[in-house]
Amino acid sequence: MSEGAHLSGHGHHSHITAQSKEELAALLEYAIHHNASHIDELLQIAGRFRESGDNTAAGKITAAAEEFAKGNSLLGEAAESLE
Repeated sequence: MSEGAHLSGHGHHSHITAQSKEELAALLEYAIHHNASHIDELLQIAGRFRESGDNTAAGKITAAAEEFAKGNSLLGEAAESLE
């Protein structure tokens, strides 16, 4: 993976040290925005595959990104229910 890629040096670790409902809500908001950046990256990757002529990979990656977006939308609904 290229040095400029988001995943370079990108580790996921548990941030769940939140105690209060407010802290958990803030963590959920962070996760929603973080996930959105990954969805954008996947769509960019799909575009690159499409440009290279690999429409099969591009289609599968796009479909996966759409599924991630659906899940992220549900997380958004959960966040809205906390307001």
